[in-house]
Amino acid sequence: MSDATTLNVPEILDRMKAACGINTDANLATHLGVSNKTVSSWRSRNSLPIEAVLQLTVETGRKIDFFLFGEDRTPLSGEDFVQLFKFEDLTIRDFEIAGEAIIAELLGQFAAEELAFMSESEVTEAGKSLGAAILRTLALVRHERRSLLDSGKMDEAAFDEYGRKSFRSDLPHFIRAIENRTERRKKQGPQ
Repeated sequence: MSDATTLNVPEILDRMKAACGINTDANLATHLGVSNKTVSSWRSRNSLPIEAVLQLTVETGRKIDFFLFGEDRTPLSGEDFVQLFKFEDLTIRDFEIAGEAIIAELLGQFAAEELAFMSESEVTEAGKSLGAAILRTLALVRHERRSLLDSGKMDEAAFDEYGRKSFRSDLPHFIRAIENRTERRKKQGPQ
């Protein structure tokens, strides 16, 4: 199954060019702010940095799935989403209670003053929100795992790496950094 987990970088590069309306690797290199040799190296090594793909997801509005796998997966139906919430005997309230405990622990460790000024109801509401976010993220991770493993596009190890990057909450900051870098390049003009 490990052969099925390898991404096809030449196809990814072709989708990147198509999404940007670019015809050549040289133009893609210019667009990404890298050398022609770099894109050629990506193609020959069948490896490219995820930052290049994320840059184009930001610029084009296309999902990362399109670039990596050539498809835009449809969102979960209501019934599928409910099925993903069947976590043995856990309930949504269990996640809310866990969220409250996590919020109190995190604030106690890293923002004790903030916690001292929060009312019990504020901690409870923040905990419910965190619990719901954990539940939602867990359901989405399960959906992605099933989809990618069942299709043979990834094995467990490849999914773990993909999942760490796909579901991290700091990625919006990373994407903003890419947007800022892109804006700086546009202002600087061709080099």
